[in-house]
Amino acid sequence: MKRLTFSLTFILLICSFAAGETLKSALFGNPVADMTEPARKINELCLFNNKLYIGHGDYGVNTGPTDVIYYDFGTKTWNKEFTVDDEAIVLYRIIDNKLFIPGVDACEKENEWDFGNYYELTDTGWKKYRAVPSAVHVFDIAKVDSSIYLATGEVIGNDSLYIAPGAVMVSRDSGESFNYSYTSPSDENLVYRIKSLAMFQGKIYAFPYGYSFYMKNDVPSEYLQYYSDPYTEDGEDYYLTLEPNLLGGADFLVFDGNKWKGTDIIFDDKLCNINGYAFKDKLLLTCTFGDYVSSVSAYIKKHKKMPANTRNAMYVYDGKKNVKINFQYDLILDVLVKDKLIYIMYMKNNVYSIMSSEDFSNWAFYDIPEEAANPLSIETDGKLFYIGTESGAIYELRR
Repeated sequence: MKRLTFSLTFILLICSFAAGETLKSALFGNPVADMTEPARKINELCLFNNKLYIGHGDYGVNTGPTDVIYYDFGTKTWNKEFTVDDEAIVLYRIIDNKLFIPGVDACEKENEWDFGNYYELTDTGWKKYRAVPSAVHVFDIAKVDSSIYLATGEVIGNDSLYIAPGAVMVSRDSGESFNYSYTSPSDENLVYRIKSLAMFQGKIYAFPYGYSFYMKNDVPSEYLQYYSDPYTEDGEDYYLTLEPNLLGGADFLVFDGNKWKGTDIIFDDKLCNINGYAFKDKLLLTCTFGDYVSSVSAYIKKHKKMPANTRNAMYVYDGKKNVKINFQYDLILDVLVKDKLIYIMYMKNNVYSIMSSEDFSNWAFYDIPEEAANPLSIETDGKLFYIGTESGAIYELRR
């Protein structure tokens, strides 16, 4: 495979035309308007079987159980189809023409941390699978032949002492039971998680991250200005802090069907978060770097700019080599792979925009109008964009 290269023309195109044209907007709907404010967040939009499914809620605040809501383009109505026993819906996955929901935070009446959930839309309705041991969070789902893989955040132990590794769980009996396929390192002072999965060149790519609970005195004074409000537990205030270089020489993990292997392609020991999105024969990698990085999105929302201790970058990886995309941004809100295009919704200089490409070389740019404030999620039918916002409003955008 030839190394992916970018010409000077491409670099200038990215820098010169990032503003793009402003799209026209219309309110499409607000089916969660009567819910509490944190439950209204539209984390996800997904077109499936002539319906627009929404994923809403906040699993940090714990707003569940969570309704599965969709808009039916045939009847032009909003409908509630099911309720998941999880604090939010943050992701839908379409696999083998079936719709799945990873259960991001189980809210069972008893022993909620004993098992994690995921859900499948079958011919007879939604089916719940509660069989993922110790999975406080089920973040993503992938399928290889008849095996189901889940990206999870585990909690193992008891109330007085527990550890929190990240794991990839596997089921070879159609979701009835799960075993560990991979577990991250673990220790009593750090929470590890596997946040996302990507199928690329016949292999599973898994993307870990981890954070520590720092007390105020643990954080150098020059970095405190970049933190949001502390997390309080048992009367103590803690600052959630992403840990750079989490797995040493591994940026992400690759499973070839036999073994998991850490892969290092970004030689920067300040890497503290990475996500991957397979598109055609490439993998888009979105990365965050820095020291004492906390909630970048919360800081930007408050100060309208990037924290000075944090930087971002995007790379394109062909399975052997990677190339950095020469484009600056403050925040990636959502990435959507749809048919022949990849769409990236981002914020730069307090302006929300969409960039799209069919080859990572030629890009189109569109600015999201101000009325679609604080966008979180994007979907498209190839003609219109649908934008889900923090307030719960969903907008239809067109050129």
